[in-house]
Amino acid sequence: MKRMEVHRFPLPADATEMMAHFGADPFGLTEDEERFLWEAQRQPCFFVLSREDKAAGRGWCSACRRFGKLKPSRIWHKAEIACPHCGAPLVVEHMWRMSKHLLDHSLVYQWRKSEIEPGTLICRAIEVPRPWYRADGRPDLMKKEAYVTSFYVYRPGRGGWQLIQTWAGWKAKRPAPLDGLYEPVERKHPIFRIVEDRASLLLAVKDSPLKYGMQEYAGYQRDHFLRFFDWTARYSSIEKLVKMGLGGMVASKMKGGSGGAIYWGGKTVEKIFRGRLTKADKRFLLTDGDCVTQEILRVWQFFRGKMSIKDVEGGKETPSLGSYSVELTKIARYVDGLRAVAYLKKQGKRPQDRWPWNIRTYVDYLQDAKKLAMDFKDKNVLFPKNLDQAHRNTIRQVKYQENEALEVMYAKKRRKKMERQYNFSAMGMRVVVPKVLADLIVEGKIQHTCVGGYMEQVAKGETDVVFVRREEELKKPYITVEIRNGEIRQARRKNNDSLDDPGKAFLEAFEAAKLKKNERARVTA
Repeated sequence: MKRMEVHRFPLPADATEMMAHFGADPFGLTEDEERFLWEAQRQPCFFVLSREDKAAGRGWCSACRRFGKLKPSRIWHKAEIACPHCGAPLVVEHMWRMSKHLLDHSLVYQWRKSEIEPGTLICRAIEVPRPWYRADGRPDLMKKEAYVTSFYVYRPGRGGWQLIQTWAGWKAKRPAPLDGLYEPVERKHPIFRIVEDRASLLLAVKDSPLKYGMQEYAGYQRDHFLRFFDWTARYSSIEKLVKMGLGGMVASKMKGGSGGAIYWGGKTVEKIFRGRLTKADKRFLLTDGDCVTQEILRVWQFFRGKMSIKDVEGGKETPSLGSYSVELTKIARYVDGLRAVAYLKKQGKRPQDRWPWNIRTYVDYLQDAKKLAMDFKDKNVLFPKNLDQAHRNTIRQVKYQENEALEVMYAKKRRKKMERQYNFSAMGMRVVVPKVLADLIVEGKIQHTCVGGYMEQVAKGETDVVFVRREEELKKPYITVEIRNGEIRQARRKNNDSLDDPGKAFLEAFEAAKLKKNERARVTA
């Protein structure tokens, strides 16, 4: 039997038990394994070795590993052709055009049965580098290399272990990582693939209890079964879930997502789902399980089985309640969930005010009501007749309350300081400091600017806003100025118009007298 060159690493004593599953020669390859490793590369190519071969229409097929001839006009570089012998789809590669560093890299997962333990599944990760740039030889004579880089053992009822090569020797770890060892290699070598030998997998699991649920799950995974076998070996729930049509949820778990809706260690369906499934729920999962997410299950659990999974999912006409799992949890702090649903279904004439779109409105209303210290024992507070109107009322009250607090902050800490700092008049104009923050709103409405949105920033001292007025028209807005960190950041007239010449001259004088003066004082200090 032909053998590929395989690196043989010394094995430390603590890896002996795990290596025993792979037999007397853990690094050895069967003929079938060797053949798969050579073929598990990128798309097969039709290699034209020289310009003379190009003129003759001659090339070598990497699929059947035979030389063949085609019309020279058909075998231009990167052309897509069919092999004249085996008919395989090929890409033409002119070898003399190749980069001196062109290298294909594959990481191949090959599966076997354990040599010492029935039902136990084992796997090896084998790195297969293949250089295409060697000008001194034909592709069919290239040196074949393979490097066994890690071993996996999956014991039913126990889980999976990985044996990896480290600087200190071989080291066992669990659980088996999702992407093996070679995510860094993928970044280093752009031409890199992870390939799973499915033929070896199907043969290996034939008599293993780990095979149950694998076929149902196969449609949900894209790369390999490393993580799946680790989990299915530990948790019987995996098999139950994929057979119920929830392979997508299992796949999400394999990728690291959870959410807590599923109890993976549960032995019964009720414990797995953290609640009792009705016959209707089970039928729905079997027929439409693909659309059920952890969010939907969390909402179903939230209602303690008083709402079916189908009702929570919603269907085509009604959005899924799974999108509102966070909001429903917040509602439960104030009122029973089912009472809230019954109330919300009666609300709203406009589409945006109807169930379930009004869930978020209700959450905002309840949170505002709490800020206003409203009495939640009052039925009219919990369930206002018109939710939309009640929500608008609480918004205004909260905004007024917040503005009131800002006004106090501004009056105590900011206004007098700004009056001392920005006291300036010249050229028939004067700098006016807002007496109250509400003056910013008035200014913004008259000037058609957004200065009213600066109330909080001004109150907290993050920025300053002052007004420029003409002496004969002190109540009439002229220029609105924002000052931040001792610099004029903005200065606008009505409708955000640029300054006129008198306005420019005044602000230059103001800047020289007040802002640059303050800057010099800070530098001197």
